[in-house]
Amino acid sequence: MKTYKEELREFVEIYEYIDDMEKTLLYGDSKIDKDEAYHMLYDKAFSNKVNGRLQEIFPFDWCDIDASYAEDYHDWKRGLEDAVEKVKRILQTN
Repeated sequence: MKTYKEELREFVEIYEYIDDMEKTLLYGDSKIDKDEAYHMLYDKAFSNKVNGRLQEIFPFDWCDIDASYAEDYHDWKRGLEDAVEKVKRILQTN
């Protein structure tokens, strides 16, 4: 069983995974068009392995306007980024 600190580190690792995936799909040499890239990011972000696990470790909110894949993903990512900053502060103080 992981300690809370280990879970917080996992939270940051999941964020970094999603951030790297975003950079690769949207800004790398990917042959995937933007709409398909956002669909893939959306599916991964809202999966149980990603958002489900993040919410278990450190629940966070985001503005869910139920719009396009791109808008929903970016709204979720902004909420995640705010949560990651809080998590990093907690890790620094412990």
